[in-house]
Amino acid sequence: MNTLPWYAAGLGAALLWGIHYPLFVVLFTWLLFRQVHVTPSAAIGGVLVMAGAALIIWNHP
Repeated sequence: MNTLPWYAAGLGAALLWGIHYPLFVVLFTWLLFRQVHVTPSAAIGGVLVMAGAALIIWNHP
């Protein structure tokens, strides 16, 4: 496992990538296969997670 890029980029970049990873999976699945298997409850949960992350980042000094 190559973790050197995460150490070089810092914890903030690693956190943002980790939070947005499912979004990229859905995006690339749609781009490559033209299929999206996202339920409404999963979409709402994703929006809430992204909003929570945005609030944490926005309120950080």
